[in-house]
Order: sequence, then structure tokens, then C-alpha cells
Amino acid sequence: EEQEEEEEEEKEVEKAEAAQGWREYTRDGETPVPFPVATLANKADMHAQGFYPAAEFSIKTWKGCTEPLSLPSFLLVSRNYYNPSWSAKAYRRLKNVAVIVDWVPKPALKPSTEERPLGDGLEEQVEGMFRMLDADSSGQLEARELIRGLKALHWEEDERVDPATIEAMVAAVDLDKDGTVNLKELITAMRRQSFYGIEQGRYSVIVSLAEAEALRACIHTAKSQGGSMVSGVNGGWVSLRVLPSGAVIDASEGFPVPAAPHQEMIALECARFLNSAVDFKPRSLSLLHRYLAPTPHAARAKSWLAIRSARRRSQMPVNDLPVGKVLYEKEDMAVLHQRAAAVRIQWLLASRGLRVADAFAAFDMNHDGALSPSEMYGGLTWLGLHLSPAEISNLIAAFDTDGDGAVSLEEFREALDVPGLMHEEEELEQIPVPAVTSDTMAQLKPKPVWGEGTEEDQGDGRVRVPMRVLKHLSLRLVPVQLKAGWSSREEKAEGEVSVWCPTLEFQETLGAALLGNRDQKARVGEYAVRGLEQPEGLLTIEVRDRSVMRNSDHLARILPRLLPPPPPPPPGAPPPPPPP
Repeated sequence: EEQEEEEEEEKEVEKAEAAQGWREYTRDGETPVPFPVATLANKADMHAQGFYPAAEFSIKTWKGCTEPLSLPSFLLVSRNYYNPSWSAKAYRRLKNVAVIVDWVPKPALKPSTEERPLGDGLEEQVEGMFRMLDADSSGQLEARELIRGLKALHWEEDERVDPATIEAMVAAVDLDKDGTVNLKELITAMRRQSFYGIEQGRYSVIVSLAEAEALRACIHTAKSQGGSMVSGVNGGWVSLRVLPSGAVIDASEGFPVPAAPHQEMIALECARFLNSAVDFKPRSLSLLHRYLAPTPHAARAKSWLAIRSARRRSQMPVNDLPVGKVLYEKEDMAVLHQRAAAVRIQWLLASRGLRVADAFAAFDMNHDGALSPSEMYGGLTWLGLHLSPAEISNLIAAFDTDGDGAVSLEEFREALDVPGLMHEEEELEQIPVPAVTSDTMAQLKPKPVWGEGTEEDQGDGRVRVPMRVLKHLSLRLVPVQLKAGWSSREEKAEGEVSVWCPTLEFQETLGAALLGNRDQKARVGEYAVRGLEQPEGLLTIEVRDRSVMRNSDHLARILPRLLPPPPPPPPGAPPPPPPP
């Protein structure tokens, strides 16, 4: 009764929308089409169960039909949810996806060998990640190195990885069975999603609510009779999960061990994407990016927006919402390399017995509470991670979440927080680096990156200054202390005129003790005044570098360019005449 009332209400709303000039929807042919339960033991077939690949899902638009999305082959759609024949006839109002059915027709499950294309640039990023994790540069990743790589790929973030899982995963990826994984095997594994445990013969089906209710009734009937859903057949198992949580609400007797967490997650997030969800976590966005890679951004955005327009959902722009990253932006491939670097740094710190805070304090050589690019570069090089200037610049940009050009302790901690990385003593095979001693600590020195150090000055009067410093430079007028430079009294002139020179000696005492050379006053010239008394209220320019707590490394280079001193007189030139 409730369902009939809901349908009547929907029809009334649709009539009202049509009267306001909106598109007119039809409900012709929406009577559910039953199928024999016994067909659940057969392979997926449109004419048997009425299931078809979600990668073929398309709805009618005013210009034709939406372009199908590149969704996983194990995600199916029931014709009772949306019949493909409707797309050629009239507009249909889409119902929300409330339940997906995990379905195993036969017991003979095996690892999937289906290969999917990688996104633009991902293969190059995988190669960079491989080099980052290959600590001994052998061209082969051992099990412990491969696990670190999987952390970079958002693998098993919420669970600790047991040895049996590691062994099975390495066996699946190690195609030549030599006990290690090379770059070619890793890329092939990514195309096949081998380390995600995708099983061939296991499906997830988007069904209508009525269909889900019917299947649940069949499950309860079979359990009450003490038999299987498909009598006399070893197969045809189903399990019902609700959206958006993915929680299992019922399953047939004998349902095989649930799918690997990643296969369940991929099916759930792709179903949510097709259901016009807008909120996705970073890990889910990464999976969606990789599965949708064959569908161009313009096409996927157009299809998704058209599908959403057929639902009773807010039609607000999604550019700034998480789903917008999938629709309009390329996957940030640099994240893969940066996560691999974070995993490697964390491992190197653990192998040296250093905590994150200890490493930060050691790298912070000027003790200003932040790591400059040169400090970060020097620290990581000392630690044993050798990166190019471009790589260190990209890494700092990823770590520097507030965009001030430096890395704070909080940002350093957050960047190195890679969930699930094991640190048991027996798992930490020491990387060959020297022990931390006073001698090795003495080798820790800043290493200039592009834009830092005098060697990067342009040679034409320009100076390269990091953006983090430029953002914190300021000028202000401040009182100046003076000392006598010249007076007409010395010349026994009739008029009384004096020249006073600015002195910055006070800054070199109290100011330096408190702030170092963070603030520097500029000498802009001498002051000529009428009279012989010292003038009051005269000002000069002070340049302030707020990118540091003490001791700016840049003001000594900036001041001569910003406020150049007067040029010296040419050789042999007569001295300037005294003031009148």
C-alpha cells in the first residue's frame, strides 16, 4: 500500500512539473518482469535474469541518449530497475538505488584477468613510485617493498595486513614466480587490479526495491525449508547490501566468503556514482578516476548530469563538490608519487630509530619552526632519499597544505601519516644507512633548491625569492635615530644648516637579540635641515620578513635590489659641494 501511495504521489508531482514546462516523464511498461530463481545459477543474461552490464547503462536525453560510462564489468543493472529499451522511447524518472545484490552464480571463482586501461600519465607515475620504493635499485620489489607501494595506492588503509594476505598478493602479482615483482609485473597488476582481489564470476547488481524485496522473501523461504534458493544446484547465492553504507541486510544460505574488501568497495562506490551521489572520500575518488579513465571528462560529466536531472535531486553545480573532481578534473597523478615518498620517508625514519618530531627538529636547522625547501632537501638527502629538485619541489608543495612555502611540524606529521604501515621489529629489515651519531648529524646541511641560495640569482639585478618569503615581506615607515654628519658651524657660514646621517646601531643590539635580522631598516640617504639642532620625527623604511621567527636568509639579498644604495662617484670626480 505504501509503495502504491508513493507512486501516486510521484505521478502527481510529475504532472505538476509537466504543467510548469518541464520534461514530461512516462511510466509505461514499468510493470516488474519476474524471472525464475533457478536462473540465478546460470551466467548473467538479459533474457534469463534480466541483468546487463552497468557499462551499457544509458538514458534518454533531448539530444538522444547518454554515453555509457566505463564502469567495472562485475557491476550489473537489472532491467526492473531500468530497461535499456526505455532509452529509445521517452523520458523516465529514475528511482533511487537503495539495494545492490551481490551474486555468485557458480562456486568456481577465480582471479580476474580482465585488463583495464590506465589513466593518462598513471603508468609514468607508477614507474616513479617503483623507483622510489626500490631502495636497493635492484629493479625488483621484494614483498616488504611491494607492501609499501600498495600503501601508496590506498590499499588496505584501515586494516593491518597479515602475512598470509601478503603472500597471496605477491603470488598474484609475481607472474614469473621468482619471488619478486618487477615494473612490468606491477603495471600489469594495476591493469588487472590483481592486488584488489577482483574475482571473476562474482557480481554486484543494481536492482529495484520491489526486486530486492522479492529476493529477500526467497531467501527467507529457502531458510525456513532448510534448503538452498536454487534447489539441487550448488550455486545461485545472493547477498543484499543497502546504500550508501554497504551493510549486508540478508544473504542466502551458503553464500561464499564475502568478496575482497576492494571489490565490494568498488561496486558500492560505482553504484553510488550512478545513483548521483556527490560526496566521496579521497580513496573512493581515486578508484572512480581509475575505472572511469576510458570515458573522457566531458562525456562523463554530461552523462552524470543528465542522469541526475532525471532524479528528484538538487540540480546545483557540483564543481566544488567531491564528485566534481571525477567529472571535471584529471586525477592528481602526483599524489601517487608523493604517497610513495611519504611511505619511504616513514620507513627510513623507522629504520634509523627516529620519531617524526625528532626528524623535524633535526631538519629545522635555523630553528624557526618550519622546514624551508633547502632544509627539507638537505634533510631527506641526509636520510637517504635522493630526489631531483623538481621532485623535492613537488613533494614540498604536497606537504605544504597552507601554501606558505614551508612545512610545519603539523604538516610534516600529517603527510607522513600513512595508515596501516607496519613497524614491528621483525618486519623492519634495516635499510643500509649509517647509524645516527654526532658525526652523521654534522653532515646534515641545507641543500639549495630552485629559487633558494645566491647561486640562483639572475645576474641581471633580479633575485629569485621563494613565494613563501614574498608572501610575508612587508614595508613600513619607522622612526630613525640620527648622528651628526656635517654642519655650517664648521664652515663658519652665515646661515645655520646641518646634515644628519641615520644610524641603525640600536637594531644591532636589542633588535638583533630579540628578532635577529628578521627586520632590517634601509639607509635611504642623509637628512639636510635648517638649523643646528638634531631634528625629530624623521622616518626611514623598514623591510620585514615574517616568513621566519628569527634571522632571515633573504633580506641581505633583497635590500640591495629593492632599495639600492647610491652609486659611488667616478674615479677622479671632485667632492660634492657643501650644502648652501
